[in-house]
Amino acid sequence: MQLQLDQDNPFAYPDAWLSGWPPFDRITDQHLSAAVTAGIEIRAAALAAVRDAPHPPVFDDVVEIERAHDLLWPIRQAWSVLLKTAGSAERDELNKTISALLADADAAAWLDADLAARVGDLHGRRAELGLDAQDLALLDRVHDDFQLAGAHLPADARETLRELRGREARLQAEIERRLGSGLAAAAVHVTDRAGLAGLDDAEIADAATAAHSRGLAGWLITQPGTSVPDVLDRLHDEGLRRRVYDAAVSRCSTGDDHDTRQHMVDLLRVRAHHARLLGRATHAELVLARQTAGSVQAVHDLLHPLAPVAARLVAAEDAALRADGPVQPWDRPLLTARLTSTTAAGDGLGDPREYLSLGTVLTGVTDLIAGRFDIHFHERRDLRPHVPNAWVWQATDSTGRHLGLVLVDLHRRTGKRGGAWTTELVAQSGRTGRRPVVALCLNLPGTGSSVGPADEVLLSPEQAATLWHEMGHVTHAMLSDVRHPGDAGHASLPRDVVEVFSVIFEHWALDPAVLPGYARHYATGDPIPAALVARLAQTRPGAGVRLLEDVAASLVDLALHDLAPDDIPAADALAAFADRVLADAGLGGTTVPLRYPLPAWRHITVGGYSARYVAYLRGDILAAQIAQQDECVPWMKETMALGALAADRFPIPDPVPFLASLGVTD
Repeated sequence: MQLQLDQDNPFAYPDAWLSGWPPFDRITDQHLSAAVTAGIEIRAAALAAVRDAPHPPVFDDVVEIERAHDLLWPIRQAWSVLLKTAGSAERDELNKTISALLADADAAAWLDADLAARVGDLHGRRAELGLDAQDLALLDRVHDDFQLAGAHLPADARETLRELRGREARLQAEIERRLGSGLAAAAVHVTDRAGLAGLDDAEIADAATAAHSRGLAGWLITQPGTSVPDVLDRLHDEGLRRRVYDAAVSRCSTGDDHDTRQHMVDLLRVRAHHARLLGRATHAELVLARQTAGSVQAVHDLLHPLAPVAARLVAAEDAALRADGPVQPWDRPLLTARLTSTTAAGDGLGDPREYLSLGTVLTGVTDLIAGRFDIHFHERRDLRPHVPNAWVWQATDSTGRHLGLVLVDLHRRTGKRGGAWTTELVAQSGRTGRRPVVALCLNLPGTGSSVGPADEVLLSPEQAATLWHEMGHVTHAMLSDVRHPGDAGHASLPRDVVEVFSVIFEHWALDPAVLPGYARHYATGDPIPAALVARLAQTRPGAGVRLLEDVAASLVDLALHDLAPDDIPAADALAAFADRVLADAGLGGTTVPLRYPLPAWRHITVGGYSARYVAYLRGDILAAQIAQQDECVPWMKETMALGALAADRFPIPDPVPFLASLGVTD
């Protein structure tokens, strides 16, 4: 297949590079923009050929529909990687154009009533077609996608849906821009090096590089995206901690060009109207119907009993941190770290971070994946990444069989979005013979282009667990073994089970049976002391805070998306609405903020987790259940290989094992 593009455009022959490596070193924004336009045209032609075929509907029509959509997927994903990891004001503006083009084209494709009717005819005769499980799953998925788009509705309703989809895309593109600029604007400038006490030399050097990149003297503490930046567990200066925290929690709500609140309200209203047109009361009802939870009430039934448990755990943790008054959110990380390290230091054990250098943690997780899943990672220096301080792995099994490629981009930089994520650029497919290409992205210390994979950056236990979490998604992609690309990898699963395997990986990172096998002192090479391993396993410092963050965020997300259009709060009332939701759940007055500032919450605005942020908590709960199984790893391998076909293999969530892991037994 060839796109009608200039021959120097890397996307001109997609079949060539889809089976290899995206040529990031040759891709320009102009190439991507042209490829999007050409891809839209060729997809439209391919879909029209199916729609207008003179023969009665046949199953191959469904395959051709997926094939047409599949062409645009890697182009979208390559653009997503560049936008999120090497963003700029120019790319933000281009994204508005690309998003609008794709939204209009997607609406035209999925609201085509005649094409949907051909698929509907097949779906009505599905039992007569002699299809196996994988082909039936494809037919069901494509049929459901047409139904969810509204292709079955009258023409006037379809036109309204088309307008709503375009409006949503434009809002999301603008929110994406403001999230990026707001994150950059929330960086805290420091002019006195003494204020950085507690940071190691590498972190201070990174802060200097960040300041220099903006033409500033001194140091710049950049934000990772959360309400409580990880640097707060190390900064000794209380005044600076407060500045960093205040800058974090006020992101995108300061009344300037970074403020997202009105756009967020408009987005909520668009989603609510969209759900109404499709016959659902709310957006939450619409999207949860396609999750394993099945309903809004099922999510409430999971969350509300956990709220008082989380509150009790946080109260106990805070009492251990400070007996003379409330624990402030900018102090809690440092006090928690000191409680753990002081106890450890009293036993002569030292700081856990000293045993968790980036190189050590990478070795640990890749060795475990090799041993348990027969996936072996090797650096491919001949393949060029998109930025100098990233690199590429090839994954093979023990026979040398190619499993896939991984773009590894772990360090912070100007223009990179906050957080951690894994993106599939190319999906595995038995039909096409393609193997996955994924991008593994974190925001670990290291902003300069001189930072490379061998750098000894010290990680907190939480950062190490996050890296292992994302490697769980990578493993999922490499193990995928399905026929149709839309069913492949972790991204194909319902959101509320997609995190399960990665949560298990998180637990393995600090598991007393795993940690001693890889944790070594960054300077001496000494193994981590057994007593420190036991301390980390026993305390899981801040576990109550994390549970409360999960419960609170899930409640607020669900409440915002379970409203009728006229009930959605005004922009300046969003914070008060969230406070009422938490108060109604018994979490009012907590000093634990939402994990992400509400106006800067990427997951539920542009990240695909709207009404489904509970996925992370469900992942914790299900992971605790599954980890108890005698054949946990074989079950994981089988289930990961099945992709979307494995959605019914997960148990009904039972919080008891998860709560027991937190020390809650009543």
